[in-house]
Amino acid sequence: MNLRTFISLLVFTPPLFADGSAALTGDAFYAPGASNLYGGATTVNVGTAANDVGLLQFDLTDLPPGTMGSGVIQAKLILFANKVIAAGTINISEATGPWNENTVNGTNAPGAGTTVASAVAVTAVNKFVSIDVTQAVQDWLNNVIPNNGLVITASSGSAILFDSKESTTTSHPALLEITLAGPPGPMGPTGATGAAGTDGVAGATGPTGPTGSTGANGATGSTGATGAQGPTGATGPMGATGAPGANGTNGATGATGPTGATGPAGPVARAVSTTASSSVSGTTMRLPLNTSVFANGATVDTTRAQIDIQTTGTYVIIGEVSWSANTSGYRKIAISSNNGDLSSNVSAPVPSLLGNAQTVSTIVHLSAGDFIFIYGSQNSGSTLTVTDALSVAWVAP
Repeated sequence: MNLRTFISLLVFTPPLFADGSAALTGDAFYAPGASNLYGGATTVNVGTAANDVGLLQFDLTDLPPGTMGSGVIQAKLILFANKVIAAGTINISEATGPWNENTVNGTNAPGAGTTVASAVAVTAVNKFVSIDVTQAVQDWLNNVIPNNGLVITASSGSAILFDSKESTTTSHPALLEITLAGPPGPMGPTGATGAAGTDGVAGATGPTGPTGSTGANGATGSTGATGAQGPTGATGPMGATGAPGANGTNGATGATGPTGATGPAGPVARAVSTTASSSVSGTTMRLPLNTSVFANGATVDTTRAQIDIQTTGTYVIIGEVSWSANTSGYRKIAISSNNGDLSSNVSAPVPSLLGNAQTVSTIVHLSAGDFIFIYGSQNSGSTLTVTDALSVAWVAP
């Protein structure tokens, strides 16, 4: 390529692109028909047993003034799958009305309008999911529809939890990356010609060619006279060592050594509620623990309805809840601590409960000074009575 051709290619280079992102101003999820508020949750849940629906809101005012939809080359929504309880697919749609993450719930949420992405597979935990939402951003900038954000719905049977902006562990909230068309920059000066490189090393010798075919045998000559016996030759070199012999049979197994002394028992505790308490429909409450069954190396605080951890280590925790009989709605329980939830919500419709009872368990690492408790909620439409128990046992450092 000569210099004139090179300069021509530079002059007619297509427009460059500028990358930017829109600020995430709101994220929440809701269960259709329920009044629970999840705008402050650390995850945006979709699917699950409650058919949760996610909401995202982005601010486009940081884009260059006058930006229109034609100036958007691509817009990508990036989500982080914090938990994949049941893999499935998600759909992304434009929200049809305004909402606020502090007040939105299953009775006042906006509808799902135009679908901008469908059947996006989410199968792996702790992975980013990139989704093309260019159509939605162009619609907002062209005032086809007000910027009311995006609606996330999941396929039947799936249960997926994405990081929200309130997450303080993995901390990967939703991101909207926007690629804009921009003018080309000025052509830079031609660089100096580089010095000639040194000669390379000689290549390796090629492989030996194949051996030619054997020629035909010549005619046998006449037998010559027997020559004089020559001197005895020198002794030849020692032959190669023979292959090792087969291994011998294994010796008998030695006697079993004595059993070591039993180590000290790790910390354990169990607390229960001996008196049924009231659970109001649609509210979440810390369940009471008014009686210590036993406590060794841990403390039961019946006033605060919690178990205080005194020794750092890995613990197995089990929560048990029994609800009064009622055939409506769902029952949800979870184990939590001063550091946040230690288990996923265990949620089940009443027909699936065995004797109106639920159990939740987890294995976690706790530090001395931490405390744990159990909370629950129900949406039967009535006030129910509930009894519960919480057990903890140390299993490893």
